[in-house]
Amino acid sequence: MVTFKHWVNRFNEKLALYGTQMFGTMWAFYLFFVWGLLGMLPFLPVGFKGIVLLVSSAWIQLWALPLLAVGNAVLNKTSERRAKQDHETLKAQFQELRDLQMDNDKILSQLDRIEAHLNKQK
Repeated sequence: MVTFKHWVNRFNEKLALYGTQMFGTMWAFYLFFVWGLLGMLPFLPVGFKGIVLLVSSAWIQLWALPLLAVGNAVLNKTSERRAKQDHETLKAQFQELRDLQMDNDKILSQLDRIEAHLNKQK
């Protein structure tokens, strides 16, 4: 059964992941770049420039930093899970190759004995 806490955690992780992925786009860069240029336009009122400065320097940083930190943690958890799965797959493939190598060694040993036996008969 999915508990409320589990549902909230999943929602938070998805939101942080989405936010982190959106921040990592060129569109986010363009948006923040244009927003930053607004404060330098000479014909805008001083009050609006103050709002641009406040939002740019404080508000965006206050919510962006935790969002990016949680999003990176979620991405790292996903990468770690994938790395573990890859490691298990590689271990299984390596064991299969070792088994095949042992089988090949046995066959080669048998062929060596047959060759030695045939050489004795000559």
